[in-house]
Amino acid sequence: MAATLSAGVNSLILKLDQPYDTIRTSDIRDDLIKVIVWCSATSGFTPSDSNKVFDGLSLSIIIPKLANGTELVSGTPYYVKYAFISDIEPAVFTISPQLTATPVVVAEAFSPPTFYISNYGSTFRKDIDGTIYPSSGIIVDTGYSNFKTSPQPTFQWKKDNVNISGATNFSYTVPASDYADGSTTHTYSCVVSGLDLSGAAKSITSSTTIPLISDGVRGPRTANGYLYYQTAVATDPGTPTATNYNFTTGQFATLTAGWGYTPISASTTNTSLKGWVCRFVVIEPSYGVATGNATVSANSTSITFDGIVTFSNYASGSTPLATAASVASKLDTTTANSSTYANSLVANTTVIDGGKITTGTIAASRLDLSGVLTATSVGTGGTTQIDGARITTGTINAARLNLTGYLQVGTAASDINSSGVDVNGNRISTGINGGNITTGSINANRLTVGQTTGVDRIRLYDNKIEIWANNGSGTSVRRVVLGDLS
Repeated sequence: MAATLSAGVNSLILKLDQPYDTIRTSDIRDDLIKVIVWCSATSGFTPSDSNKVFDGLSLSIIIPKLANGTELVSGTPYYVKYAFISDIEPAVFTISPQLTATPVVVAEAFSPPTFYISNYGSTFRKDIDGTIYPSSGIIVDTGYSNFKTSPQPTFQWKKDNVNISGATNFSYTVPASDYADGSTTHTYSCVVSGLDLSGAAKSITSSTTIPLISDGVRGPRTANGYLYYQTAVATDPGTPTATNYNFTTGQFATLTAGWGYTPISASTTNTSLKGWVCRFVVIEPSYGVATGNATVSANSTSITFDGIVTFSNYASGSTPLATAASVASKLDTTTANSSTYANSLVANTTVIDGGKITTGTIAASRLDLSGVLTATSVGTGGTTQIDGARITTGTINAARLNLTGYLQVGTAASDINSSGVDVNGNRISTGINGGNITTGSINANRLTVGQTTGVDRIRLYDNKIEIWANNGSGTSVRRVVLGDLS
């Protein structure tokens, strides 16, 4: 016989297994007519009519009272024995071993309420620029069980154990702004309050910690710019002191009085009064650390122009200070005076408008270009483009051309990077590589191989071929002449 005795609400619950025949073990016994159960508060008691609490046919029996009618008391252990009665020999039966259990109070008869919160492992991240993601925040959800649904449980959310005003829903969205205070972690908790299934009031707190993870650290920043003395004065006002540059505002925490960040215009009525400017450079020791004093240059006079600036050429009649050829680097508009080269230029002017300069001739000792230079010939048409190390042009007219590499000259229709021959193998270009010339036909009025004058040479000209050679005494004599001998 097998049975289990468990605690009920101020009662005991006895559950008996279905009895089977001891010989034919797969057959349920059909001779049983009832079950007798005895219960006592004394361990080791002897079953009798005085402690018999059940006499009937059932396999699940609830025992709320003792045989004398006394209700079972929660927290008190009780002892139970039972026996199956057969119709074959009702007076002969086997009493089971003693079972014991302790009744419980009403509330303990129900599963206790549970509550949890979860952010599903989400974290805030701060990128290298200091922006915190996700900007929409992180949702924290709740889950609970074994609370009565009426009335519904209530919720109160907390941040670092401090109530969050208005946060009384079953879920809460943690804003990214919570981490703008420089914190790397916050703990969020929620208190749920309600009635358990027995009707008793219960409150449970659950919490989760959300960290802030930084994706990287920036290196030190550098900045440079200009500082302007805010009053036009005749003499240098002295170099300013600028301390602790703010990379967000572009200004210093402290700056010598009288200086600012906006240029001024010099006096137009008193030409002795000038604007003054200096350049500054700052470098952080490390990212976010104060820069300290900036490195500031010596002051220079400054002129501020608003809008388009037009420079008039001296060709209007005044004596020039210098010519373009005598100045290493300056803008010159001499060619703008000629209608042939005017090209929509206003004569005698150079216009600077933002990053665009419109002028005639540019005379400079050095011209550095980072992009493509397109030079248009307004007289004869055509353009020359300089793009990096490549020059694309038409005719090159030069008194002398010095090359350190390889020169290949093709027909006007062929690219200078072609193989130098056409589809039939005929050469269509001339290659010059050091002292070696590779070409096709040579068309020349006169061709001298060797020295122009000297002991050994071959000359082809005027339908003649002359071969000159040393006569042994250092004098060149004409050895062979083919063609006209006159």
